Amino acid sequence: MPLLAHAGDAGHASRCEAIEHARNYLAKMEPSIEGQHGSNRLIKAASVLVNDFSLTDGEAFDLLMVEFNPRCEPPWPENLISRKSDEAKKNPPSRPA
Repeated sequence: MPLLAHAGDAGHASRCEAIEHARNYLAKMEPSIEGQHGSNRLIKAASVLVNDFSLTDGEAFDLLMVEFNPRCEPPWPENLISRKSDEAKKNPPSRPA
């Protein structure tokens, strides 16, 4: 069962809110399109989920697969989504303090 299905089971309203905000953010993002810096868009999407919304690896992966990937041309294989999420987590964007 996907991790997102368990997010509300433990009664963590703030966790559910973070996932919903992340879902809404992804819906507004441009999809990843081959030949148009698609890899950069996937990394940005993953980075926002793990670094800004503080989602777990599983939550981020599930959202990327369900909310972002279907709009991508072509859709990303699962192993590359996982790898890009790892890259985003290991190299968070630098932001002013």
